[in-house]
Amino acid sequence: MCGVASTLGMVRKICPAGMDVFTMEPLPAGHIFRTMPNVLATPHIGFVTQENYEVFFRQSFENLQAYLNGAPIRTITPEVPYLPDAPLVDTAPGDVT
Repeated sequence: MCGVASTLGMVRKICPAGMDVFTMEPLPAGHIFRTMPNVLATPHIGFVTQENYEVFFRQSFENLQAYLNGAPIRTITPEVPYLPDAPLVDTAPGDVT
């Protein structure tokens, strides 16, 4: 079962829960997750860190530079919709993957 009912049941059993993505966004003003003491709800910004922005901008620059040089990197196609055998993001020492 998916959706709010199963999510609510899960959150009532877990203490605490940090949630960044919801079935309905933005989360309605009267939603129970806004008042539960064991829930930390963020407005879909859990990815916003200095490290993520550094990786994003570095890889964006590398991608653009490689494309302009005629040798695109990190290319996905309908036939291969992911980067095989490659991490989705770079990690620094100590990062949890």
